[in-house]
Amino acid sequence: MDKIAQPAALTAFMLPSGVAMELRRTISRNREIFSRFKAGTNVESLAEQYGLTAQRIRALLIDERHRRNLSPELFYRAKRRAGAEELARLALSGN
Repeated sequence: MDKIAQPAALTAFMLPSGVAMELRRTISRNREIFSRFKAGTNVESLAEQYGLTAQRIRALLIDERHRRNLSPELFYRAKRRAGAEELARLALSGN
């Protein structure tokens, strides 16, 4: 019997509950760091506040920016849609 090949990203898998909870916290933290960076907090301050190196903060910002631009996850699709609607509103208002 042939199996239909699925991309790895679409393959479901189970994580132990502790690992899944930690992953959710990390994702939430990364989103918060990105938002604070966009609001004007510098990399060094973020590194100090979150107990990470400046190099790790920069890598996290690059990863989060990539996710916001390309990820099929609902959270990021909603972010892109809101951004597109804002751009359309600005274009219609002439700004």
